[in-house]
Amino acid sequence: MFKYFTASGLVFNDKNEILLIKHRRFGVWLPPGGQLDVGEAPHEAVVREVLEETGIEVEIISKGQGINAQFCREIPNPFAVLGLDVAGDGSYELHDTRYLCRAVGGQLSAQIAEVSDVGWFSYEEFKKLETFDDTIQIMAKAMEYMKNVDEAK
Repeated sequence: MFKYFTASGLVFNDKNEILLIKHRRFGVWLPPGGQLDVGEAPHEAVVREVLEETGIEVEIISKGQGINAQFCREIPNPFAVLGLDVAGDGSYELHDTRYLCRAVGGQLSAQIAEVSDVGWFSYEEFKKLETFDDTIQIMAKAMEYMKNVDEAK
């Protein structure tokens, strides 16, 4: 089985709208993200990929454990790590590390070489878009998490 590793961002703005790209290859709406570069960690890749694909700068929302020791730093926790059977026959698996992110800057613009469109969507709008089942499920969980984060403020 061939495996490759990606990182994607479940990105929210201050209106709790969701940032999505229309994937050029699959033709559906997905969270922005992509393959890790050599020597790059998933949390670094998601920040780079979101910016490259959408023009939006993000910070990762991560509930850490507060570990801060000599020669040690805490790495942001992903929201989920999924193994996706891309070909549907077990021959090609994508391991996607998905992070919750908050938009902190930039200008929305689609990188046409990689995506066919980009946009901010309310959760109600998102539910009407063509996407994959795993995206529907994780976005529901992300919305619930973000609701709890916002209520705790």
